[in-house]
Amino acid sequence: MIKHRSSWLQPRLSIHSISEMKDTNLYKIMYLMALDEFMNRGPDDGDDSYHGIASIHGGSQSYNGARPGGEGFCLHQSSSFGPWHRPHCFLFEQHLRAACDRVVARFLPKPLIVEADYSCQLLRAPYWDYAEPSFPALLSHDNVKVMSRDGRGTDTIRNPLTYYCFRATAVTLDGVRREGDCVRRSFGWADSMASNSWDYRGQVSGFLSSFSWSCTNIANGNECAGNLEQLHNNVHNTIGGDMATLSTAGWDPLFWLHHVNVDRLLFLYQASSGNYEGRSLYVPFPESAACGPRIEHSESEDSGRPIGGGPASGQARDYLRRYLDRLTGGYRGYRWSVVIDQLNPSALKGRVYSLHVLLNTSACAEPVPLQISSSSSSSSSSSSSSSSSSSREIDLQRLRQLRSYCGSNAGFVTRHTGMATNKNVSVAINIDHCLARCGISPNIPPLQPIDRI
Repeated sequence: MIKHRSSWLQPRLSIHSISEMKDTNLYKIMYLMALDEFMNRGPDDGDDSYHGIASIHGGSQSYNGARPGGEGFCLHQSSSFGPWHRPHCFLFEQHLRAACDRVVARFLPKPLIVEADYSCQLLRAPYWDYAEPSFPALLSHDNVKVMSRDGRGTDTIRNPLTYYCFRATAVTLDGVRREGDCVRRSFGWADSMASNSWDYRGQVSGFLSSFSWSCTNIANGNECAGNLEQLHNNVHNTIGGDMATLSTAGWDPLFWLHHVNVDRLLFLYQASSGNYEGRSLYVPFPESAACGPRIEHSESEDSGRPIGGGPASGQARDYLRRYLDRLTGGYRGYRWSVVIDQLNPSALKGRVYSLHVLLNTSACAEPVPLQISSSSSSSSSSSSSSSSSSSREIDLQRLRQLRSYCGSNAGFVTRHTGMATNKNVSVAINIDHCLARCGISPNIPPLQPIDRI
């Protein structure tokens, strides 16, 4: 069966927008059915279940073979607050889309399967912009209508946004939640959220106009006009119940609407201020990396020890050669430049990174756009040239405009145990696209393959 393929990344939608869609809108239907499938009809337990993904935040059970040291793996009151929750939200989104695929597999009419599958490809985890004065009606409906299996009618199901009952035992520092227990919220939480919208709007405005990374968290108190983590705390406490308790919040479906919005606000702050903790000192990989003969992916490459040494180390080069070959699909002989971006390096050294991939051939050789950071210009004159060059910043907006820019991926490389240890959290690389922009057919490999860095 030939499937529609989405050629662009669908933006995340607000729950307000989804709420206002007609009940017959296929995107809305597939979102609700996927969420219901993930939460209530998928596996009861295990790392890939809703129970498993939710427990990462504050539960005491193991994930990915590791056990948390306290209340889950989550990081709060730390510079890592925003960056840690970003891959957690993305992990949820990946499983939501997988649940959507399972729903499609149960449909009967072939035309419906094709259209529903396309909606699944576009599906993203929505966010709740609680600075909006109106309250999304979808969050107050006890039941919702979804499509019947044959596509000719509708079925009524309990609204997966309004409840969750544990399908397996959850062990937390606050006690044990047993199978059948349901998440709790404070009485009148919806009215409280609606009445607080103007206050939230002020906090959002103050945060987005700040220029200090300290305003993304409350590690050193809260002296900002708007603080992202404090706003985050206020919303948790207003909803109350399990959402106000760190160890159980992840099981409430509102948790995901809330944290996707927190991630959205962090992105808007980063894009407008350019602040990735000191404007993020990007570390360019010093030499070109080339794709050699296709190297098959093995799980051990992602689950082994972290890359040792700096970007120029032999271990890093060897890893990147294999890794780039997987990302590019094995385009033989074309050379690729890699820029390593260590997000928030002072607080997350060796943890959160991005790889920005550039096609590096004579047909499309473009210099990486650099700018001198304020920290570099203020450094002492005794600094070595190598340390000075490592402080140069990449202009990421200009980088993305290059013809040779193929895309980026992000991940964690860390010795710290947790939900994303040595894992990729997003890949957005389109090799065909940058080859075409450079006038190279992806179907014609070079005559002399190169396998060196």
